[in-house]
Amino acid sequence: MELDYTAQGRRPTVQQIIAGWRKAGKPASFTVEYGETFARFKLYLGKWVASGNGCDGVKRDTVVKALQADEDKGNTAR
Repeated sequence: MELDYTAQGRRPTVQQIIAGWRKAGKPASFTVEYGETFARFKLYLGKWVASGNGCDGVKRDTVVKALQADEDKGNTAR
């Protein structure tokens, strides 16, 4: 699943990313794009990990913390 926020013209907030992820059914893997920024999030062995191109358009660490908090609550449907 891909969330592309390029057209909105401003960096996506963590809340926007989490809301988009939830709306998509909480997939175990998804990408976020914003301009030149590309970030990939994946649930691996019960922990969320992030990778990307290093651009600062997405706060990957903060998104991972929010995803992991959801996982730790047992709210992730798979």
